[in-house]
Amino acid sequence: MKKRFLISMLLAILIFSGSFMFTRNQIQTAAMANLSEEEKKLVREAPPIDLDNILILMVGVDEDEKPEEGSKGRTDTMMLLKANFKTGKIDILSLPRDSRVDIEGNLDKLNHAHAYGGMPLLLSTLQRNFGLKIDYYIKVSFSAVKELVDAIGGIYLNVPVPISVPTLHVDLKPGYQKLDGNEALMFVRYREGYPDGDIGRVHAQQYFMKEFIKQMLSAKNIINLPSLISGYYSHIETNLLMGQMIKMVPLASKLSSDAMDMHTIPGKGAYIGDTSYYIIDWEDTSEMLNTYFKEYRFIQEDNSDQVVQESQYTEPQYTEPQYTEPQYTDNTQYYEENQNTQSWEDSGENE
Repeated sequence: MKKRFLISMLLAILIFSGSFMFTRNQIQTAAMANLSEEEKKLVREAPPIDLDNILILMVGVDEDEKPEEGSKGRTDTMMLLKANFKTGKIDILSLPRDSRVDIEGNLDKLNHAHAYGGMPLLLSTLQRNFGLKIDYYIKVSFSAVKELVDAIGGIYLNVPVPISVPTLHVDLKPGYQKLDGNEALMFVRYREGYPDGDIGRVHAQQYFMKEFIKQMLSAKNIINLPSLISGYYSHIETNLLMGQMIKMVPLASKLSSDAMDMHTIPGKGAYIGDTSYYIIDWEDTSEMLNTYFKEYRFIQEDNSDQVVQESQYTEPQYTEPQYTEPQYTDNTQYYEENQNTQSWEDSGENE
């Protein structure tokens, strides 16, 4: 244990001083240093994956919510993360949980797909409605998020509104501050104080994800990523093998938080009867997907001239009943104007 600690300390000092330039292989060696022999074997034997681009569906579920009998539980957070390891670009697309979509021929809320059929139905629902081929997914519980934040020593965030949950001993005031795991968990779950409700929470979750990735990409955390993956792998559900995830660690150093863009499926909140939905603007959504996720939309090969073209994917067609739009204002300007008021690097804790 002492040897591992000294190795990690030495590597961190070399990185921060700039006196040693890491190649991909050197980062791999450094990252593997803290793994057991069994874990190293899993990495060596892991099947290859495309290491130029990867698209992962990130799903958050609330394990405290007791699902109805036969239900697999509703997803509280859904994001698509695309990483381009050649350019360092990251695109994250939020899928509002109340989005009204086609689930096996019935219009329903997107987060119900997982409740009805788990990850297989959620993935097929996304494929059916958005024409996306999603190879990988990672499903985490909120307790795992809490533990991960604590594992990296907390996270710095700009809190836009007061967040008070006395029963969980959380009382956050607006402003830039360091949050522990429990506070961070309340930050991503809270929505009552936002004028635009669930969309306000979507923006908060995007901001959290951006800052979390930014701080995870710091040198001290990249070195520890394999240990975090091996330690928390049993707490997540994914079709990525642990060895595959660890193999991507050296490539993480090529990603840039400055080249990270956040997107939300275009649409608006509305009530249909007594039920609130997020009504998707399918035309704008198709344009967004073709702009940022084109390589993952369905394609077909035209054998006549060997040209690969987009398939004639048809967006779901249906007529919406009359509804009344809720009254709200957008809170996205807060993050645009305030998240850089004080940078995480300025805090000195990235050293």
